Order: sequence, then structure tokens, then C-alpha cells
Amino acid sequence: MLVDLALASTWLVTVPQLCAISCVSGWQLWVVPSAMGSIILAMVFVQLGVAAVGAVIVVAAYVVGIQEHLSRTAAAPNTLGTVAVNVFFMLGFGVLGWLCARLLRQSARRLDTAVTEAMEARAREATARARYDERIRQFDALHHTVLSTLSKIARGGLDHRSEDVRKLCARDADFLRGLISGQGDGGPGDFLATLAGVVRDKQALGLRVHSQYHAVPTQLPPPVAAGLLGAVREALNNVAKHAGVTEAWLTTVGEGDGVRIVVVDRGCGFDQATAPAGRGLVRELRHRVIEIGGTTSVVSSPGEGTVVEVAWTP
Repeated sequence: MLVDLALASTWLVTVPQLCAISCVSGWQLWVVPSAMGSIILAMVFVQLGVAAVGAVIVVAAYVVGIQEHLSRTAAAPNTLGTVAVNVFFMLGFGVLGWLCARLLRQSARRLDTAVTEAMEARAREATARARYDERIRQFDALHHTVLSTLSKIARGGLDHRSEDVRKLCARDADFLRGLISGQGDGGPGDFLATLAGVVRDKQALGLRVHSQYHAVPTQLPPPVAAGLLGAVREALNNVAKHAGVTEAWLTTVGEGDGVRIVVVDRGCGFDQATAPAGRGLVRELRHRVIEIGGTTSVVSSPGEGTVVEVAWTP
């Protein structure tokens, strides 16, 4: 930009000497618009003090370049007026360019600040949401493990002195220690082994589960395995708490890289038409399975038992 100002000053001094007198003071002098553009660009992109000095030098060069012409036409007010207008436009448009650039920069800074604040707010919201989801996950895990065991013992449905119940309580105690230490349950490893562990836990609580497995994949993505295991645990809890029977049938079949799980009981069942859609077994299953991209189905009627089916395919 400073080079442009230097070139414009040079042209304003030399070019008028090569032009006809009638073209020197008006817009016919082509270097005037060029010099005006150089001043505007300098006021926009160069530090204000330096740009202002450069603009004054360019205007001075313009006056010096046509000084001889002004001395010959000093009595002609039109010529002096044209020169004054050119000087005014050079300086005026330069100031206007600086003001516009200043407003744009202020707007850009405000926009950057607003974007930064919005991103920080979104990050805080995401952090709070992650903490809330983790808290809900832990509450849900407590509900289906420790609290389920304690409730069964409190109602007298389990003999806390039996070996199976003591082992179950020991596993629940380890789970609680993991939550307190921040390690959680570590997530599922071998899916089939973990599923068998869920069945053993329910059998320790007095529910006899007849299990069948066929071509079950041993490894599933951790979120998927956790969701499916939670769905099975919820279905078996529903049998133990509400079906009025002590037997259930669990069938797990691998379907390529996916899996389909069916839990059946021959208990009292329920009327799906009158059951609240946002509560109980149906809500829990949908929350767990749909969240991992799976499908769920619950079929039940009074006196006919309940069939719960969950499936996931990659």
C-alpha cells in the first residue's frame, strides 16, 4: 500500500507536465482516480497514522503537479473549484474508507466473540449432558443390580445365607466399588459370557431361566452389548416382579454379525392397549434398544404371558 502511495505521488507530479492545460485540473487527468483508490486502500489496510501521512503527501503531490497550471489560471474560479473538489474527494473518500473498515472490523470482532461464546456454551451443555447421561446410566445400573437384589431380600423372597445369593451380593458390592472409584463396570467383554452372567444373577434371585444359544457373536461394540444386556436384564426383571411366575425362557441367536434375543414367560401378561406407552417394560426396552440402532417388540395379553424380542444388526 505504501508503494502504491509513492507511485501515485510520482504520477501526480510528473503526468500533469505532459498533459494539455485544459486536462490538468479536471477528471480528465487519469492519475487522480488512481491516487484516490490508493488513498482509500491505505486508509483501510495500513495503520491510521501512517496512512494519513501518506494521504497528505499524495494530495500535496497533486497540488505541486498542477501548481504551474494554477498560477496561470489563478483568476479562474472554476479551475480552483475543481482542484478543491479533487482534494476534498481524495481526503474524504479516504476517511470514509477508514470509517467503513473500522465498522466492519468491530462487527467482525463482535461476531467472533458471539461465536466463541456460543461454542463455549455448547461445550458446557455437552459436558453437562454427558454427566447427566452417565448419572442416569449409573442409576439405571443400580436399579437393575444392587437395588433389585436388596428388594428381593427385603421382601423375603431370597435367603441371604445361601451361597448363590452371597456370590450375587459380592458381585454387586464389586460393582458399587467400581462406581465409587470411577471405574464403573468396565463394560462388557465376551458378550455371551456376560449374558450368561446376567442369567446366573437372575437365577440367584429365584427366577429359573431356560437358556438357549446358537451362533452368538462373542464380541459386539461396547455400547451395543451394554444396551442388549440391559434389555435382557429388564425383561427378566419384569418376569420376576410382575409375571407371577418363577420361570422364563431365553433364546439368543446370532444373525451374521448381529444378534436376536427373545425372552418368554407364561405369566399373567398385560393388556397392551391399556398399558401406558411411556412407562414400564416397553419404555425401558425402547430406550435401551432404539438408542443403539436396534429393534424391539413386546407381545402380551392378560393370562397369556409376555414375549419380548430385541434385535440388532450392524
